[in-house]
Amino acid sequence: MSHLQIPKFYFLELCKCKLFEFSNPISSFGSVRLSYKGLGVAAVKMVQTRELCGNITTSVKGKYNFKEEYINRVVSEPAIWRYSMTENIFSWTFEQADIVVNMPYGDIRTDLLISGDFHGSLRITSGGSVYVLSLSDPLVLHSPNPVGINLGEIASCTSYIWTADCNFNGSRALIGTNGGVALVHIETGSVSWACHFKSDVNSVQLDNSENIGLCGLVDGTILSVDIRQRPESNALLLPAHSILLDYGNSQLDSKKRWFKLHGNIYSNGTISTSSSITCLTSLKQHNEYYFLASSLDGCIKLYDHRMVNRGAVLSYEGNARLHTRIQHVVDPSEKFIMTGGIDKKVRLWSIKSGELLFEKLFMDFTPSQFCWGKSKEAWVGSPNGLYSLTW
Repeated sequence: MSHLQIPKFYFLELCKCKLFEFSNPISSFGSVRLSYKGLGVAAVKMVQTRELCGNITTSVKGKYNFKEEYINRVVSEPAIWRYSMTENIFSWTFEQADIVVNMPYGDIRTDLLISGDFHGSLRITSGGSVYVLSLSDPLVLHSPNPVGINLGEIASCTSYIWTADCNFNGSRALIGTNGGVALVHIETGSVSWACHFKSDVNSVQLDNSENIGLCGLVDGTILSVDIRQRPESNALLLPAHSILLDYGNSQLDSKKRWFKLHGNIYSNGTISTSSSITCLTSLKQHNEYYFLASSLDGCIKLYDHRMVNRGAVLSYEGNARLHTRIQHVVDPSEKFIMTGGIDKKVRLWSIKSGELLFEKLFMDFTPSQFCWGKSKEAWVGSPNGLYSLTW
């Protein structure tokens, strides 16, 4: 969304047939020509008000920033496309990757959507094996098994692996299992426990410093694991903790219980919610302390690592309850968050304000897989197939 062009007015001096732009007060945004076709009356009025009043404008809602408000309006009206012959393909997750592809006429660099499923294809594992898909070598798409030579098993363990996250240089990965969180060294394949407990881990996410691993559990707990501390092959050698957690929705509905574990955790960084955690995302561009968490009851909340004991900083209202692990995605500029609900609608919010910007039903099944591209495009997957949202 950071590449959206901001409009401005131009005027034509008829007697000399010359085109001039109004350089004041909007010259700082550069020279951008605007086509008003399809822009809408409201957006055109915004441009007119901005020319008269400047970038900060007062309305009945109070003061607003023209640039932010304009981008929000554009995001709220995407064009929606459906890819043919993609039914029942995107059953679990997919990611966009910039890779080199070996074609009969030579190697080319292109963007691909790589899909994974629960049966062990690509990134999602069945049993307890960890695989790495190498994108440093060209993919041979015209071969019977295009990813076979690039996909290799690096480690295995006795637990079921539900989720994983990798550090920036690809030297180690954090995996969430049905018995805790483990660290995998990619080169050696060694697996060691960072935290061990009796619960399934639905989501793991490294923070911006890559020193803390956020872990979202099926019982609604969010743990902060210190991965700088030495992990152990024997989980019982890790420090023991007993944490009193409250899973109630309010002070009147208090449901406290003790949660026992072995691991290197920040005990004051533990969050308890009333519903299973489905997805976690660290915000890494603007504030390294913020992270987003979504849960099975449809709630999406923004937290601050430094103040988790005070509860969520912001909540994103309007989503429907979930019946499965539906992921959420954040755009590259970290301005917007998108997800789906059991009512089959796709929704998009402003991360900064919490405002619901887009809500639409355009498929017959629950949208459960999401991916944001590098520019003005996002993808949504369901048993219906693959959809593209463009701006």
